[in-house]
Amino acid sequence: MPGAIRSAALSLLWLAAACATTSDAPPDAPSAEARTQFGAVSVVLVPEPTQYVIHPPTSGWLTGLFVGTARGLVAAPIIVLGGMAETGDLQFVPFGGVLAVGYFPFSVVNGAMTTVPRAAMEAAIPAFRSAFEDPSLPDLLRAEFSRRAESHLGGGLVSMDEATTVMEIRLQAIETGTPIAVVTLDGFFDVIAMASVRVVRRADGHVVSESVATDGTPNPEDGGHQFLVWADHDAELLRHRLDEAMIGLAASLAEAVFVGAAPPPPPLFTPDEIDRMRSGQS
Repeated sequence: MPGAIRSAALSLLWLAAACATTSDAPPDAPSAEARTQFGAVSVVLVPEPTQYVIHPPTSGWLTGLFVGTARGLVAAPIIVLGGMAETGDLQFVPFGGVLAVGYFPFSVVNGAMTTVPRAAMEAAIPAFRSAFEDPSLPDLLRAEFSRRAESHLGGGLVSMDEATTVMEIRLQAIETGTPIAVVTLDGFFDVIAMASVRVVRRADGHVVSESVATDGTPNPEDGGHQFLVWADHDAELLRHRLDEAMIGLAASLAEAVFVGAAPPPPPLFTPDEIDRMRSGQS
């Protein structure tokens, strides 16, 4: 239940960010005129709690049997209706029905055979939590954004007391993709991170812009790993990937603030939709 609550909370966070395009919301990026008025800039890390969501693989063959059954039942109408919509031909229905009937027993057996041993999964989760909650991650995000800010500004940053413009960095969320795929319950997945930068005019507190960026693809065709591989050796691969994500987020946010190219809006991640999302698609 706590995991479901965290996942729902993160989904709401993605939704709030994706919908932050109302008339009273600040723009995604400063205008060219606003950028000329930055003056002395300070970059600060806002110590807000980061949302962490881990989607562990299915563990135990009996649970895998039930999940495989459910997956087969859900896939059957998708195969038939999806194929009919793709071909535009009602004659596909019998053929799609044959495919659906054939996939169902495969999904059931496959579900039981591709689960992760429960003990191994439970031992791996603390490594994920430790990597996600590493306090150096938001510091790396701020440091990399600050480095890029200095490069764009052509000079150093100042303390908040001396600043004309304050740029507030937030590491908002880190989430794993789901391991569930068409042919396995222990599939390859990536890590998705989300961060934002709010540009504030210090004199009156006016929010000039607020940009949100995401890094990662839930289920990449390459570059991902299985759950236990991510967690191996004290989550060495996962920690390296998170460092890469912080650098990527900083680059996207700096681009938005200093060049004006707003990052694409963050996708809405839900447990049911995350495995169908691909990079650059909604």
